[in-house]
Amino acid sequence: MLTIIVPAFNEARNVGHVIANIAEVFAEVPGKRVIVVDDGSADDTQQVLAPLLQAHGWLEAVQHPRNLGLGAALRTGYLRCEDGVAAWLPADGQFDAKWILNFYRTWERTRCAIVVGNITASDRLRSDGLFRLFLSKAVRVLFFLRKQRKINFNGLMLFERAGIPIGSFKATTGSINFDILEHFERQGGRVEYEEIAVGPRLSGESKVNNLRTYFAVLRDMLFR
Repeated sequence: MLTIIVPAFNEARNVGHVIANIAEVFAEVPGKRVIVVDDGSADDTQQVLAPLLQAHGWLEAVQHPRNLGLGAALRTGYLRCEDGVAAWLPADGQFDAKWILNFYRTWERTRCAIVVGNITASDRLRSDGLFRLFLSKAVRVLFFLRKQRKINFNGLMLFERAGIPIGSFKATTGSINFDILEHFERQGGRVEYEEIAVGPRLSGESKVNNLRTYFAVLRDMLFR
C-alpha cells in the first residue's frame, strides 16, 4: 500500500488543489491512502477538507490541536502508516504529485529501501529566490562541518515504512526526513536518487522560507 502524507498549516486556499492533483495522478493506482495532517490551522482548512473526505474514500484527515511544526505533522502521518511505502507532499502545491508516482514506480521496479528527490540549485533559485538558496547551502555546510558527511536530499521522498523507528525521531522541522534517510544509509539500504522540479506556491506566503525555520532545522540536524 502507498500512503501519502500531506502536512498542512493554514493552507485552505491550496490543499484542495493538491488533493485534486493527487486524485488525477493516482487515479489508476489501487490501495492508496492520503492522510492530510492539519497542523493546528486557524483558517478554513477543515471546511475545505470536509466535502473532499466525503468524496474520496482513500482520503483521511488528522488535526493537531495547535501548531506543532512540520516535523510533528510528518511524524503523525508516518505513524499512521505501519506498512507498505510512505511518501509526503506539501499542501502548498509547489510539487506535482507526478513526482511521487515516479518514485512509486521506481520502488516497484527496484524494491529499493528509499527513493529520494533532489532539486537542482537553479530550479530552487527560480522558485524560492536567492535567500532560501543561500540558507539551504549554509545549513548543508554547517551540517558537513559538524558530522563530516554530506546531505543528499532536498526535496520529496518515498520509503519502506516497516522497521523505521519514527517515534524516536524528535525533529520539529522537516529534518525528520533527514533522520529517515540517515537510518537507511546506516542500515545499508538501497537508496535511489531522482531529480525533481519545484514550482512556486499556488497562493499565500511560505511558512518555511525564513530565518526562524532555518535555525530550527539547524538545531534539529545538529543537536537532536
